[in-house]
Amino acid sequence: MDKNTIYGLILMAAIFFAFVWLSPKPDANPDAEAKTEQIVDNAATGVDSLTATEREWLVKNIADNGKAKLLDDGRHAVVLTQPGMDLTLVGDSLFGTVTVNGKTLDWKDVAAAPDGRLDPADHRAALAVVRDASTSMGRYGRFARFLKGQPKTLKLENDVLALELNTLGGTISRAELKKYDTEYSADESKKVKNKVVIFEGDTNSMDFTLPVPQSVTTAGLYFTPRQVNDSTVRMTLDFADDAYWGIEYILPKGDNYVITMKVIQKNMQPIVQSNVRTLGLDWQQKIRRQEKGRMFEERNSGLYYKFAGGSVEHLSESKRDTEERQAKVKWIGFKNQFFSSVLIARKNFNQSDFSSDVIKKSDYLKDVKAHSEVNDYDWTSENPVTFDYYIGPNLYPLLTSLDKKIETDEDLSLTRLIPLGWTLFRWINTIIIIPVFSFLGSFISNYGIIILLLTIFIKLILFPLTYMFYLSQSVMLALAP
Repeated sequence: MDKNTIYGLILMAAIFFAFVWLSPKPDANPDAEAKTEQIVDNAATGVDSLTATEREWLVKNIADNGKAKLLDDGRHAVVLTQPGMDLTLVGDSLFGTVTVNGKTLDWKDVAAAPDGRLDPADHRAALAVVRDASTSMGRYGRFARFLKGQPKTLKLENDVLALELNTLGGTISRAELKKYDTEYSADESKKVKNKVVIFEGDTNSMDFTLPVPQSVTTAGLYFTPRQVNDSTVRMTLDFADDAYWGIEYILPKGDNYVITMKVIQKNMQPIVQSNVRTLGLDWQQKIRRQEKGRMFEERNSGLYYKFAGGSVEHLSESKRDTEERQAKVKWIGFKNQFFSSVLIARKNFNQSDFSSDVIKKSDYLKDVKAHSEVNDYDWTSENPVTFDYYIGPNLYPLLTSLDKKIETDEDLSLTRLIPLGWTLFRWINTIIIIPVFSFLGSFISNYGIIILLLTIFIKLILFPLTYMFYLSQSVMLALAP
């Protein structure tokens, strides 16, 4: 073998090894490239899929909160219908639809990994609907269906009080006193005259914590309103099979400042299946300024409460103050200098926590809060709890008359909301000054004239004592050496 032959063989071997080295190697997993492309595509579109844990949690929530149904083929199923979602659970299998962006998507496509059959935006929106619904059911149980809705306002009024009720939370969102005016304005250079508004919007909230294992609060739930008549409005959470939970507001006609608040319910025991017997109530209000002068109004505003069968107490009116675990409370009052909101429990509050903060340089005076509990809640009763809600002026004759108008077995002592001084001066004010003032007020509308006449009246009463004092003084001067 000559030299040229050897060089040829070496060159051929080099070319062979170079070809083998540079050729692409086959992938041990033929689906790897497709999976890689899918991951890249999913990352680009931002679409994922339900995890095994999420699907398991969804199935459990549907089984716990859905409605049992017998299918045409004899199989037992659980159906869950919520805004944007209609799913049926048979065993561990799910089928149904999810509606987003005006499109109805099949559950199989929504639950599957992204494969291009659904628009990425629709797929993301559908997964968000499902996850949100599952989380809500885990937190609120069968009350989760009331988390979505549109807030609506209903009006309820009589000759002295105008109320607005909001379907979000099912509570009174605005209270106006029709016979009282205020000239207060944040801009002191402007002269205004408006009706007195005790609260409106988010400056007042009343949130019930329902006695269920999930600890559901009503502030974020949308109620269904129903105007029973011109004096009564019902706010209800309506379930199937004629079951509901709600609050009924009754405002009698005429000069009446007391709203009757009834917790109403029907056929709720099978739905909640709860042995919890404590109804919680969180009430918060920012007390509004009504007068141009802040100092005296701030001194005479705050949080008051009365122990059942006991005394009336209050938090500090000049600084931040709190009281915890106050037992057997009859009523709670958020008091302005001239107006108050008082919640009176026909079944006493078993325990209450209170707090009060001074709000400086604002249209509001105090931020007051009360957390209270009512025990022995009965899910089988159609009216387990009732409150009387007073929203009105701090007038002594009016507050005294409420003992006759409100169903109670004790003196409510609501006149303690009025600062009448120490015991001796309080007796004088209640026995003489207030009756005379009220008598003159029935004939004269000008308070300035009433005060002038009242001053003359007091001078006449004190004249004999004054005369005897001056006479005695003159005699002493005459006898002096």
